[in-house]
Amino acid sequence: SEWASTGSLVGLGGVTVEGALISLFSDNNCTLPSYVSFKSDFQKDFGVSPAFDAVNAYDAANVVMDSLAARRKGESLKETVLRLATFQGVQGPITLDPYGDANRKAYIAKVSNATIMVLE
Repeated sequence: SEWASTGSLVGLGGVTVEGALISLFSDNNCTLPSYVSFKSDFQKDFGVSPAFDAVNAYDAANVVMDSLAARRKGESLKETVLRLATFQGVQGPITLDPYGDANRKAYIAKVSNATIMVLE
């Protein structure tokens, strides 16, 4: 479950989750300039590092704003989103299929020494 990337997994599971493999949709250690800038701004504003929910909310808001800016006369927001289909997320491209499901990079991580480490 994506909530595992928040650190709750390690905090609640302790040594029993050591070695567990988890799937993530964001990498807290991402080094892309767009994410580094987002993370820095987020930490300044909220005093904590962003978790998956903050990354997803930020990306979703940008999808809406980019779509509003690109909307054609008479076109609904949904039609614009589906027409554009690909958006730049803070950790890479996000492509939406005709049903609105997002296709984006996924990461595999492992709990090691009470830390969630993304595997290469």
